Amino acid sequence: MVTETITLNKLADEFETDDIVKTALALLNLTNWGGVLKQANVDFNDTYLVRNVEYAEPPKGDILELHKVVEAKFDILKRHIEGYVLMTLLSNSQSA
Repeated sequence: MVTETITLNKLADEFETDDIVKTALALLNLTNWGGVLKQANVDFNDTYLVRNVEYAEPPKGDILELHKVVEAKFDILKRHIEGYVLMTLLSNSQSA
C-alpha cells in the first residue's frame, strides 16, 4: 500500500469515527463526499495492487525476440513519419 493510500485510509476512518469531524462534514454537507473518497481510495488501492502483481510476473516469451519485433515496427513507423514530413515540406515549398 502506498503512503498516500494509507493517509487517505486514516483520513476516511477519521471521517467515520471522530465526532467533531463527522459534525463538521455534516454541517458542510460533505458526508457523502467522505464515502466517495473512501471508495475511490479502495478502488485505487485494488488497481495498484493488481498492477504490481502484473509487473512482478515474469514476462511471457523471449524478450530478445520481442525486442527485435518492436525495433522493426519502430523503424517502419519512423520511416512513415519521415516520409510524411518530407512530403509536407515538399508540398509547402511548392505552394509558397
